[in-house]
Amino acid sequence: MAPPNIHPPVTPPVIPPQGPPKPPPGGFVDPPVPPDTTGPTGPVRGPNAPPPEPPPTGPTITTITPSGLTITAVVADDQVAQAQDRHNTLAESGNYTDEQVASLDPPPAADSVSAGLLAYSAQQRWTLAQGGITLNGMPMATDDATRQTITSAVVLAQTDPTVTIQWKGQDGTFVTLNATQIVAIGQAIAGFVQVCFSTESTIADGINATPPTITTKAQIDTAYKAIPTTITSPPPASP
Repeated sequence: MAPPNIHPPVTPPVIPPQGPPKPPPGGFVDPPVPPDTTGPTGPVRGPNAPPPEPPPTGPTITTITPSGLTITAVVADDQVAQAQDRHNTLAESGNYTDEQVASLDPPPAADSVSAGLLAYSAQQRWTLAQGGITLNGMPMATDDATRQTITSAVVLAQTDPTVTIQWKGQDGTFVTLNATQIVAIGQAIAGFVQVCFSTESTIADGINATPPTITTKAQIDTAYKAIPTTITSPPPASP
């Protein structure tokens, strides 16, 4: 019987541990280059990075946001007409300052600017006419309801010259008025309101003139501030 075939044990080779690459003589190795990334996350780097996007091009407009901020933006060509319509509407509202309207680009049409000035003037006239006057040292309301009341009292005084009424001033003070005083107060209030309307008419003529003589809200404010609200007309009322 032949002896068994016995092989000597095989010793595995020894693999030296792997470490960082050795620097070349007299220098350092280059740091590892990160991989290119072109996906939606992370920065785009490396030679395969796409070129930066060019800045937007197109018409530039200056407009006013709903919150009142003035901004400049680049828009598409077909949005310029929309901006023009919007700027006309903003100017016509009369709700923006002279400086804001002047900053709009494309600028609003001249007719829209005039319409805005007329709307602003009407609002200022209404506010002043409703705001009251001081008549012979007594604050008097001049709102619509008060004017209706004093008109009724004037009719009563003209019907009965001996009538007296208790009139409540704007500050809550009551005074006794005779027929003469009632008529005089009615005339004073009506006269004040008519001056407000007369001033509005003069302003409208200036806005609509060719060329216009009133082109700013500051001019409108000056005209209304010239209307006196402290008036001395009838004799002082009896307390």
